[in-house]
This record gives sequence, C-alpha cells and structure tokens, in this order.
Amino acid sequence: MDSTTQLITTVIILIAFVVSVTATQVIRRRRDAFPFRAIPAYEALPLFVGGAIEAGRAVHVSLGDAGIGGRDTALALAGAELFFQAAQRATAGAAAPILTVGDTTAIPLGYGMLRRAYASRDRLERFDATGVRWFPGDGRSLAFVAALTATI
Repeated sequence: MDSTTQLITTVIILIAFVVSVTATQVIRRRRDAFPFRAIPAYEALPLFVGGAIEAGRAVHVSLGDAGIGGRDTALALAGAELFFQAAQRATAGAAAPILTVGDTTAIPLGYGMLRRAYASRDRLERFDATGVRWFPGDGRSLAFVAALTATI
C-alpha cells in the first residue's frame, strides 16, 4: 500500500470516529432533554412489597381481563412486567407472590414471569406454579371480583 492510500484510509477512519463520538453525544443530550415523569405508585411499589414481606403476606397483582393477541396485548405485557418487578422482590419472603388473570391467554405469560422472577434470585426450587390463578372474567364480571376478594 502506498503512502497516499494509507493517508486517505487514516483520514476516513478519523472522520468516522469523530462523527460517531459526536452522534453519541447528541443522542445522549437529546434523551436527557425528555426525562420520564415520576409515577408515585411505581415509586412506592418497593415499599409495599417490603411491607408485605415483613408482614408475611403474599404480594398480589391482577391483570384483570387483559390478554395476549387482542386489543389489550400491550396492557397485558405491561402488567406482566409490573408483576415480574413485584414478584422478583417478593421472592425474598416466605409467601409466594400471586398473579390473577381473567383471560386464559395470559396464563402462560404469568407462568413465565413468575418463573423468571424466581430464576433471577436463584430460587427456582421454591417456584410454585399455583401462584398464577385464572378466574373467569369478561371485563365486568362479578365472579372475577368475588374470586379476587376471596384470594385477598
């Protein structure tokens, strides 16, 4: 390779490096310009889970009638992630966390989140599949509400 080719290659690599560093800084500043707003309920979640652990009670999250494959898919996924965050903390306690669902398509999602919560704490031997419970519900079902009341 002659010296002209080496010089051009070096300049191209240097320009690419400067552009990537500059782009990274611009993206980082732009992301910090729009911070997420604080949601008090999400910030209080660790305190509620900690209180349940200290009292020896189970942490209970319900997805309602949200399920996978319909118009409530995003709601079911968000609720399942909330359950994972709560269950991950609750696995430190003696009582197993409980997830109740009203749509049968959310049952495998709940099992996966519960298993993932136990696995993240290296406590798979304590995994209990009965922590995910299905109660029939169609959005306004009194049977679902009555079953939740009995669960609590």
